[in-house]
Amino acid sequence: MADVIIGMIILFDIGLIWIDTDCRASQTTSPDWVTLTMNICFCMYCLEFSVRFYIARFSLFKDSWGYVDVAIIFFGLLEHLLELISVEPSNFGIIRALRLCRLTRVVRAIKLFGSW
Repeated sequence: MADVIIGMIILFDIGLIWIDTDCRASQTTSPDWVTLTMNICFCMYCLEFSVRFYIARFSLFKDSWGYVDVAIIFFGLLEHLLELISVEPSNFGIIRALRLCRLTRVVRAIKLFGSW
C-alpha cells in the first residue's frame, strides 16, 4: 500500500515539475502553491528513503533504485541549499536540470502500479 501512495506522489510531482518548468520557460515565477507542494513532495521522498534505509540498511543499495534515490535527494538538497544562501538561480541551472532525474522515478511508479 505504501508503494502505491509513493507512486501517486511521484506522478503528482511530475505534474508539478511540468508546471514549474513551463513557468520558468516563460520567464515567470511558479505559483506559491506549486513551490510549496513540490517541497512537500521532496520531503516525502526524503522520509520514504529514510524509512527504507532504516529498515534495509545498506542492502538497500543492492538495487539500483537506491542509488537513483540518493542522487535525487542529494541534488534536491543542493538546490535548496543554494536557494537558501541566495545564489542567483541562473548560476545553478545545471542542478535544476539534474532534478529531472526525478522523472526516472516515474519508471519506478509504473513498476509499483503494475505490481498492485
